[in-house]
Amino acid sequence: MLSNQEKQEMIADSKNKQRQNDFAKPPVIKPSLDDYIKFLMSTQKILGSFPVNRQPTITTHNKL
Repeated sequence: MLSNQEKQEMIADSKNKQRQNDFAKPPVIKPSLDDYIKFLMSTQKILGSFPVNRQPTITTHNKL
């Protein structure tokens, strides 16, 4: 839970026009394909590999 002081700081922060503008615009960052691959590789190092399930998945609603 937030304290009363933290709530007041958030309210004051929301009234600041510069802070409103900072949060109103999403950052425009377009990573290169190489950067994206590096990100995926680093994520794979953190998560590790997943076991492969070789058993078929039985379903009744297969639609192409």
